This record gives sequence, C-alpha cells and structure tokens, in this order.
Amino acid sequence: MFHKIRRSRKHSSYRRYNRKEFIRSRKPLVILGIVVLVLALAGAGLAYLNYRKNQAVVYYNGLEECTLPTLTTVFHGQEINLMYGYTEKVSSQYLRDTMSVLDEGYDLEVRGQLYGTEVKSMSFALTDIDDQKLIQDTDASDLTVSDSGIMSAVLHVENLIEEGKEYFLEITLTDVSGREIYYYSRLMLNTTAKVTAMMELMQTHHDALYDKTQEAILEEYQTPNSAANDSTNFGNISLYSTVASMSWGTMDVQVVTRPVYCIIDIDNDIGYLRSDYQVKNTSEEGQITYYNVSEFYRVRIFGEKKYILRYQRNVEQIFLPELSDIGNKSVLVGINRDLKLDTMSNAAGNINVFTAGKSVWTLDTDTRILKKVFSFETDPLDIRQNYNQHDIKLLKVLDNNDFRFIVYGYMNRGAHEGQVGISLYTYSAEKDEVREDIFIPSGLPYQVIRNYLGGLCYLNSNDILYIMLDEFVYSLDPATGRAEMLASGLNENNFKVSADGSMIAWQEGGSPNNASRIITMDLEDGSVFYTDAVSGKAIKVLGFLDHDLVYGEGRSGNTFTTSEGDKFLLMDDLYVVDNKNEVQLSEHSDKGYFTTSDVEYNRVVVHRMSGIGDNMSEGEDYTLFATDTEDRKSSSVYTTYDEDRRTINYVETGKTMESHIIPSVDENMNILLSSAKSEDLGRLISDTGKYFVYSAGEISDIFTNPAEAIMSAYYNTGSVITEEGCFYRRASRPNTVELTDFSVNKAAEAYRDGNVVNLTGIYLTQALYFTGKKIPVIWEWYGQTYIIYGYDLFDNLMMRNIDTGENILVTYDEIDMIFDISGRCFIPDSQHRS
Repeated sequence: MFHKIRRSRKHSSYRRYNRKEFIRSRKPLVILGIVVLVLALAGAGLAYLNYRKNQAVVYYNGLEECTLPTLTTVFHGQEINLMYGYTEKVSSQYLRDTMSVLDEGYDLEVRGQLYGTEVKSMSFALTDIDDQKLIQDTDASDLTVSDSGIMSAVLHVENLIEEGKEYFLEITLTDVSGREIYYYSRLMLNTTAKVTAMMELMQTHHDALYDKTQEAILEEYQTPNSAANDSTNFGNISLYSTVASMSWGTMDVQVVTRPVYCIIDIDNDIGYLRSDYQVKNTSEEGQITYYNVSEFYRVRIFGEKKYILRYQRNVEQIFLPELSDIGNKSVLVGINRDLKLDTMSNAAGNINVFTAGKSVWTLDTDTRILKKVFSFETDPLDIRQNYNQHDIKLLKVLDNNDFRFIVYGYMNRGAHEGQVGISLYTYSAEKDEVREDIFIPSGLPYQVIRNYLGGLCYLNSNDILYIMLDEFVYSLDPATGRAEMLASGLNENNFKVSADGSMIAWQEGGSPNNASRIITMDLEDGSVFYTDAVSGKAIKVLGFLDHDLVYGEGRSGNTFTTSEGDKFLLMDDLYVVDNKNEVQLSEHSDKGYFTTSDVEYNRVVVHRMSGIGDNMSEGEDYTLFATDTEDRKSSSVYTTYDEDRRTINYVETGKTMESHIIPSVDENMNILLSSAKSEDLGRLISDTGKYFVYSAGEISDIFTNPAEAIMSAYYNTGSVITEEGCFYRRASRPNTVELTDFSVNKAAEAYRDGNVVNLTGIYLTQALYFTGKKIPVIWEWYGQTYIIYGYDLFDNLMMRNIDTGENILVTYDEIDMIFDISGRCFIPDSQHRS
C-alpha cells in the first residue's frame, strides 16, 4: 500500500527488452499420465549423473530411429486417414483429425506399414461419442502380413451403430514383445455416395493446382474478395487468393510424395477434408528446395452441384542449410505458414539459436559453424519422422554458450516415442551434446498442449522451470521432478509477465475488476512482494516496464461495460513500482479514467475513457516508456519479398559475419534422453468445464463460457468439444423433431434445481441445434420461462410454458430477433437429460 502519491510525471531508467508475445492464458493445459520407465535403446551406452542435491542417478539413451507402424483405412480401394501410433493412451475425444467412413456394409479394412514390427494381434473398441458408452470391443479378423511388411486386417463392426452418428474408434496393435500401440480415429456409417463425390472433388482441385492447363477448374471454385485477398505469402493461400497464387505463380513446383488424404468430418452434404504431401521447387540454377504442404477443404455436394466452400493451403519450407542463402548477417529460412520463428542469441550476439522446420539450429558467427542441434527428422521423406505434431520453444542462452529449450507434443523417436509430453533440454557447447533434463508425460494430444501452454515458460539460473499450464503457474524442479503450484485462476485480465519472463504479477482477492491485492514474484530468486489497494478501491495489474510493475487503482465497483460485453475497471490513478515495492512514478488522470493496457517493446500504453455513465468515449492514451535502456545485440526475424517465392523469412544474427566466407554445416546430432520424469501434473489440474473450439481440424480457441465457444464455432464453421465429447457443432439439423413429455418434464426439473448449462448469448439458430439433438432448450423471457421442445418443416417452433403448462406454436421469425438480443437461455446438463 502506498500512502504518499506523487502526481508529477516522472520516468525512471529501465533496460531495453525484446517484445514477448503474451498468449491468452485462458487456453489451458492438463498434463495427465503415469510415470513409466524409459525404454532401453539398443546401441546406446548408459551413463549416470550426480544430479544436484539429492544426487539421484539419471540414465541416458540416444535418440533411436522410429519403430512404430503407421495405419490407414481403405475407402473405395484407396488408402486414406493416416494414423500414427501412441504408446500411452491419450484422451481420444480431443483427437479429431480423421474420420473413418463405412459406406458399404459394416466392414472397415485397415492397412499398416509395419517397418519391421512383428505383430501379434489387433483389436478395436467403439465408443458412443455423446455419452462415452462402450459399444463394441472386438478382435480384428483376417489379419495378414505380406512379405514386404504390409499388414491388412478387417474390423467387423456390429450393426448397433446409427447412420450419420459419430463414434470414437480406438485400434490397439500388440507386437510380439507385448507392447501395445494405440491408434485413434472416429467412425461413421454413411451409405450415401456423397462422400465419394467429396473425395473426387478434392482430388480434382488438388490436381489442377499443379497443372497450368487446368486453371479453369481453379477459377470455377475461386471466391474473389479484394478485401480478404492476400497473395503475398505462398505459406498461406485460400480461395480468396488469385488463381496464379494457388498454382504457385512463377515457381516451378512439383509434387514429390503421394498426397495422404484424410476425412476430418462429414455433416450430411458437407465434408471437411485434408491433404498432406511434399513438393519441390527447382530454381533456374538447378537448386532444389522441398516444402511440406497441408491443404484443408470444406466442400458441399448438393444433387449434381459441387461446391468448394473453403480452401486453405499452409506451406513450410524444409530447412536445408547447404541450399540456404547465408549472408553476412542473416540466414534464409524461406517460406513459412505463420511468418513466425523462434530465435535467441547470447549477449555478445555471436551464438544465434533459431528454430526452422521444427528443429533447433545454432549459428556461431565467430567459428562460422551452422549446426543442427535437435530434430526428430533425419530423412524429410519419412512420414513418421516428419509428423509435425510437436513444437519447440527456446528458453535462454547461457554465458558459457550453452542453451535451454523445451520440446512439447508428440515424440516421434527415441525413448519417448509415441508418447505426448513436454521435455526440457540443455545443449552443452563444450560437449556438443543435447541432454534431456526431465520429461513431463501427458494424457492429452499435441493440439491441446499447443493451445494450453500459456504465456510463461521461464528457466531461472537455479534450473527451476516456471511454466503456465491452463490457468495455473507451476514451478518445476528437474532435480526432483516435483512441481509446486504458485497461482491459479489466471487469465489475460488478471495476470502479466515481464518481457524477459523473469517477473510475473497476478491479482488476488476478488474478480478481475475488483481485486484487492497484486502479488509480484521475481522468478530468479523466488522473492515475492504484495501491493494492496487503498481501502474502498480496486487494483488492476497492467504490465511491466522491464522489471518494474505498472498497475492502476480505481473506486471499487466503478466499472464500464462495452457494447460487446467487455467489462473493465475505471481507474483514477496509475503507478509504477520497482522490485522493492517502492513507487517510481504515479499519475492521476485528469482526462477521464485509465482502463486497459497494451505492452509492446519498451513501453506500456494505457488507454483512457472520458464521460459519465453510458455516455463515455475513448480518450487520449497515456504512454509509459522505458528510458536509458541498455543496447543488447540479439538475433531476430525479418521478411522480404521475392519475385518468385513471394514472402520469405530470414533469421538476422546478432553479430555480422564476413559474407564471402561460406559457413560450414554440421548436422551430426548427439541427443541423450533421460530417465528423469516429473511427478504427474495431471493430478493438480483439470480440464473440467473447458470448451475447445475445433476449426479446419485444429483447435482454434478454448473457452470457459460455453456460449462464447458456440459463437466461435459458428463463425468458424467448427465444433465445440468437451471432456464428455462433442458439445456443439455448426451442422445441419433434422427437418423435424418433437421431444416427449418425459424429456420436457425432466428439463423443467433440471431448470428448477439449477442443473443446467447457461448458454445466454447464443442465437436461436444455434439453440435449435440442441433441440435437433433432442435436448430441450430453456428460455427466459419477460418473467416467463419456456421450453423449446420441437419444430417442423415449416419453421414452426413448439414451446411449453413451464409455469402454466401451456403449449405454444410460434414461427421462427416471430421470436428470432428477441431471442438473439434478450432473455436467458439454458439446456439441462449432461447428467440431467432424459
């Protein structure tokens, strides 16, 4: 608490910091799994290490080649839906990248590339996606293996499944050693010919992309939109792009691997499909460059008409250093989907670490050695090595030129092959080796981990890892594997992290706009200080200037809500305090109220609003700068525009090299995997109540509010998934439906007892999705409560007044507008439906 307020504006000195992107922390991560022994790997020597205080013995093994088979399903004689093996079970409801379709009978043919694995047996399990009840658990039949190592088997599905309904499919492959390998998909019975037409449309469009004589096909399905059209980056192409951009412009591009087609989802006449493959480009000088390509299609078959509703092509260049353009201060990385690369350097700027193609590279500008430090990939054409369900985050470069990084997601090779988790690694410059310090196993797939990993991942000088998972911040000691929760209930509105990651601050004692205390922690030494609000006021964390905390105070309860529903505290005073909790700057706003903030580079921009009550408008921003900053050499990323390749990415080094000397390339990796495991973080966090929005086969967002999740899925043509399965998806609904009196009465009972899910804010068209799924929709309007229990072909809605029992027939148009803008909406929770 501060008793003396200085109203004059004063800036203290701060060191310069690099920009750090703050990922919204409502994206959570649940780490589930059981600690298992690391598999002994042939050909690798065992070593031991006296590991810090407790001197635990840690064994290391090298990174062996991939061993797990891959599976595909057969559709009309064509292999589709490539599936990768997991050696530990994962939460199957979050794996939504393939849909296996039964279109003729109840038999599903499965083929496998065994890569030398000797198979003992295969079985499969079907689970209802709605209530997670086991439908069938059966051995596969007709299991054969050819001389070339190709396995074939048939899954005989019982006729207990419903047409058009989704089921979880888990295939278990057991090898002769008893190891069980799990493969995941979803299953649907679909007896129409539309799925075949969807696949043919995708293949026709794909072929036209690489045949200049077939550009008329591309024009037929193109969606010209000058506002949305961005043809400057070949890494991200859509239907809005020009036809020339779809067909790679002037680049000489050829497909080098057979496309692997996947069915992601089927909704009556709409299909969601994906194609993965590799291409190569040959320059005029004969230089060959390879690219990983992934295409997403949303198509519709309506009678004889065929539509491509969405096309998205993502491209990432395979980094081949011997073919890369290395200048005196840059390294060409090439075409990249996201235009983002992770890069870091030491204080001198001569050791530059960067990621490219989901691998870690380092360039020493003094010795002129470009080295591959970590990668699962040694052969870019091996589909198992090239499975891109993992990411890398660089943590820090040490004074002795060692550096630390984490790898999270699916582990393609080595002792953790087939597992999902987070690994902490150290690269030793002296030994020229990468050592795994600890592995955190997870029961959730990569898609969830990628979105759950929050804005904090910091390793201090004592080797304590601070990481944000879900809405929690943990400290993890690799020496003991023990984790400690530091804070919970965090999100972008009540939590901030400094640019270098060493300082964090979060609010406590109330809602995000009515907190009474800010807790600030220095992650280097673990010290904590508290900043308390003056009596009658609320306190708000706004950001950091280097290591100094910026916060505001306003009268408790004095908030403003925008037309979009965003609510924030109206603050009269602004403060900056150092790590001793001493005020460095204070400012009273005489031009309205301080509201929200943006943090970028060496400044914090605090927004203001002026006016009274509902008549408030945006005011003049107030900007705080970090001055007298220390200049620090560092690597970074920049883009340029090339005539043929369009937007290309470069890593800029922190120190200049002589451009006429070509660096030497070292791709010999020495990676040691550890037996050290963390304690099970999954016991400490939970995904209960989270709503995952899937779009284009990937998680696009995560919410705790189901109505917000539904709106996001609606506008992104996606689905909402919870731990219980599919909660909502933008899909067609039955033409007619009418629920029974029992269902209506059960819903009324659930409403009275409070056993409901609040969906206030969704549209009527979204609410009727639930009615179509035979889930009653409860609607409050002007003191009356109604249950929507059916509709007919003519858009007449059947409603019942809970209080009077009166049945009412209204048209969709009669209540559409008032439903969307007023009233509250609920459905019974999953435990209280008929």
